[in-house]
Amino acid sequence: MASDAGLALLVALADVCALAWLLVVLAFVLVLVLVLEVSCEMFMAGPVAANDHSAMVRTQ
Repeated sequence: MASDAGLALLVALADVCALAWLLVVLAFVLVLVLVLEVSCEMFMAGPVAANDHSAMVRTQ
């Protein structure tokens, strides 16, 4: 009976660990998408307008 409780605890720990890894991967993907979006906007705006903050405010 003790082995059943230990097995249940191990399965619960593995579920929590898998969920934590899933959240880490989702956060990484979200940050990657945001960085790509910002860099793409700066690339589309051109090299001169990328440093001009007033141009970015006007386009929003």
